[in-house]
Amino acid sequence: MYLVQKIKENANKTYSIKAIVDKYMSCIEEVINIPTLTVRFREAIRQKYLSKILDEIVMQSKVEFNYEEEIEE
Repeated sequence: MYLVQKIKENANKTYSIKAIVDKYMSCIEEVINIPTLTVRFREAIRQKYLSKILDEIVMQSKVEFNYEEEIEE
């Protein structure tokens, strides 16, 4: 929860309008720190899902950054 509070404090410094800060904060679904991510990856390895998770991360990143691979012929 501390990370979310710090993000909100920085948003308040950057944007002086409460409605903008509220909209900005509503875009944050979840904050995952490195220790939590490590635990989740270890569990994914144990359940043999890590490669599927990594494929999904790559796909979502490409969508988020509007990245398209060029097709080689």
